[in-house]
Amino acid sequence: MNRTYFKAVRADGTDFYTGKVRWLPDDGAPIPAGGWVVEHPTSERVGDDARTYLSVSTVETDCAGMGWPCRLLRVVPDGRQVSIPEPVGLPSTRASIRWRVIEELPAWQALGPQGREIEALLGQVESLTEDQTLEMSAARGFARGFARDVARFAALVASRGGALNAAQGGALGTALNAVRDAVLGWLVKDFISDEEFRTLVGPWEQVMGRVIA
Repeated sequence: MNRTYFKAVRADGTDFYTGKVRWLPDDGAPIPAGGWVVEHPTSERVGDDARTYLSVSTVETDCAGMGWPCRLLRVVPDGRQVSIPEPVGLPSTRASIRWRVIEELPAWQALGPQGREIEALLGQVESLTEDQTLEMSAARGFARGFARDVARFAALVASRGGALNAAQGGALGTALNAVRDAVLGWLVKDFISDEEFRTLVGPWEQVMGRVIA
């Protein structure tokens, strides 16, 4: 039996890298019985250049190039060799020129063990008002900061940044920092103390309410 892999794609079913490779049937049609075959449009073999192959991941939470929102797919090889294109830089990535999509999974699984909570939190961003943004700025001023490398998760916030355009000046940046901290808090919840967790998520929840997934 083929080993299964994972692929995160855009909401319209196309890849994040080019936006042109369709990993799901068009017009919302279901995945056909036996799976949906995805083949590289031009390449006949995997090369050193990422443009020569279609990539997937061995784990749900490490799909290269993923943004949010996304759709998460379970895929299997479709009769072609699978390789590891970048063993050091991208150890979870697998490459081939053809895959078969067998199932769509809940998107929150791409966000980790607390994925349901993070999905719900990001959904709150859509309803954030200017008044709440200003209130968030004040709330966050009382929180003790923790230094974290959050570059990997910037896309999760940036994808919802348009909802905050009504806010002005430093309040906008503070609100973005608050949602970033809250997302980070849930991502690392199992590895930090309760105090650290509450410090990260507290300013957001003080204004928007506690996330209930």
